[in-house]
Amino acid sequence: MDTSSIALKRRMNERLEQLRWTLAELAEKTSENYRNVHRWLREDVKVPADFVARFVEVVPVSADWLLTGEGTLEPIPPSSAEMALEQIAQIVDRLRPGTSGRGFLESVINSSLDGILAFDPEYRYTVWNTAMERISGMSAFGVLGRPAFELFPFLREIGEDKYFEAVLRGEAVIARDRPFWVAESKREGWYEAYYSPLRNGTGDIVGGLGVVRDITERKVSEQNLRDSEERYRRLVEQSPDGVLVHVEGRIAYANPAAARILHASGPEAVMGRWILDIVHPEDRPASERRIRRVLEDRVPVGPLLLRVVRLDGREITIELAAARVSYMGKAASQVVFRRVRAKRGVRRGSAPRRRERAD
Repeated sequence: MDTSSIALKRRMNERLEQLRWTLAELAEKTSENYRNVHRWLREDVKVPADFVARFVEVVPVSADWLLTGEGTLEPIPPSSAEMALEQIAQIVDRLRPGTSGRGFLESVINSSLDGILAFDPEYRYTVWNTAMERISGMSAFGVLGRPAFELFPFLREIGEDKYFEAVLRGEAVIARDRPFWVAESKREGWYEAYYSPLRNGTGDIVGGLGVVRDITERKVSEQNLRDSEERYRRLVEQSPDGVLVHVEGRIAYANPAAARILHASGPEAVMGRWILDIVHPEDRPASERRIRRVLEDRVPVGPLLLRVVRLDGREITIELAAARVSYMGKAASQVVFRRVRAKRGVRRGSAPRRRERAD
């Protein structure tokens, strides 16, 4: 079979599936059965009657059967069959009540960046827009008319069926941070969906509507951030340098090395203290100015030498550097320091000319 024939059959199959559901909706909304719809088409479409009869049946048919009749009917030329399908689609659109501008609405739905789907009371998909095709890797032709939980078994595994059921009871629900994996297309990721009841002109629930947003990129970024934070946390926890974070002047975090240098029983014994309380009284005014400079002007400080008082009351000298960071959503200052024995002649609070042995 050549490429053009394959493309033709694909187009016809997609159009057939769309027409099948359009006709079903038309019959339901007009209280007419398929035979009456069939009659309207016979009267309006100048194509062979047996062609019309082949696809207006409840049982869906394929392009192969339309074109060949599978030995029971006369074959129809492909060009005539495709033209007939387009003519039928136009007439069906005119027959449908309240469908003026339908082509525009379909264009809007398919232009949406979010996925849009709809399903009937038997959970069969009746709408599957272009964005849903992109998210799932499944074409509308492969989805429309098929039951959701048979086509996508993962929906039951993640408990999505309860949302479908709630919608058919008349509830509007939101499904957040939902994983998906589609075996047929090998697509996987994360989504969030907003479901609401789909009602007809009299207010009866005839199905459900879903707006689906692909949040895979955000979830991956969040996971990468968590991994990065975990790696940073391990580095800080294992660092031989002391690390303190203070928010509005109060210590909110201390690593084990900071507790050890300050002669505390553990990080918890340091957290909650005012940062200036551990600074030598003579060095507090200069330290307070530096803290404001870091937090307000965002100017890093250091390296410099500073006297501090350990929790046991002993005075020691540390070398430190400080910079502004965000901690728990608040502006904070991170201080990295180590104990040194200051060389005689080095002015306190200035950059050291030569680093002495660290404890």
